[in-house]
Amino acid sequence: MKNVNIYITGLGFYTPLGLGKNANLDRLRSGLSGNVTLPGVKFDDYVKWSEPFKPTEFSQVFILACQDAFFDAKLNGEENTDKIGCIMESEVGTADCVDDYLTQLLIKKKGIISPMLFTKTVSNTALGDFSRYFKLRGPSSMMLSESSVNYAFDLILHRMTDIVICGAIDIKTSEEELMEHTPEANYQRVHGSGCVAVVLESEESMRKRGVVPYAQLSFSSEKFDFQHTDSDCNLNLQLTEATIRKDLELREDDVMLHVCSTRESLNQTIQLQNLWADKPIHDVDICYPKDFTFDMLYGSTMFELAVASLSVSLGEFYRAGQRVKYEAFTKAFVSSKREGGMNSYFLLNKITE
Repeated sequence: MKNVNIYITGLGFYTPLGLGKNANLDRLRSGLSGNVTLPGVKFDDYVKWSEPFKPTEFSQVFILACQDAFFDAKLNGEENTDKIGCIMESEVGTADCVDDYLTQLLIKKKGIISPMLFTKTVSNTALGDFSRYFKLRGPSSMMLSESSVNYAFDLILHRMTDIVICGAIDIKTSEEELMEHTPEANYQRVHGSGCVAVVLESEESMRKRGVVPYAQLSFSSEKFDFQHTDSDCNLNLQLTEATIRKDLELREDDVMLHVCSTRESLNQTIQLQNLWADKPIHDVDICYPKDFTFDMLYGSTMFELAVASLSVSLGEFYRAGQRVKYEAFTKAFVSSKREGGMNSYFLLNKITE
């Protein structure tokens, strides 16, 4: 079977930095971090929703970010939507809708619950809402703890579809959820709400549509860290080193960007740089995107991949508190740790054509 090259052709954001790629890119370039809460926007100003029931707040955030990626990839809804799918990942999913229904059914116990309410509860999910809105008929799924990008990568690699919109969302609503003390890391962990979407596309589809990609996604993998399942504050350097040593093809003239999910200490940067010390590359820079958005949980992994895509495509290095610096990165390696013990690894190659 002929190899299938996979590219990132669209990026979408609704994060503490703002709504839309341009708003997020402006904040990244200026070095300005966002708030823990999402900036308020009016859903109706961006989405022409024609169904009788308006989506939940959770669903609205997902639609706004995925729509941003959809349009950024120059998709217009006129493509063969049988070959366009959407995969969602989240810590909570749409459990709030189901919980509201069960609360009325089991606690209030007042008469008969309308079947229309349950229908709305089931159908009015973020994944279903977005897929219906853009009439997508390709593979769609919801992932818990696993990476939507890794799943989409395999679907395209095995020619099961051409385009997949991968969206990661987590919404924190209470002050208790936003602030969490983490004794093992000895720091106050700050959560942020947000959703980030990345469009993966096969080379054949991309060239047929005449789209210019951000980068080639040449490697996507997951490894489970059974020693640290209750936190995302402990990056497993052994797993990261094993991935670099075994799975990455490097050249002596490569300028590498290493995008990392968590900075435990100032010493960690030195440890990460040491991982590359004996590798055949020209130089390496370390980037920590969570310094901009705080911890969006699943959304942070997607944000890290999106930031890496921008850095490789534009030749820019982003660091909170500093103005953008320019560096001709040839590759970007993303190592992202999330609660539950899952480590996600991605390698991006700069487009040279």
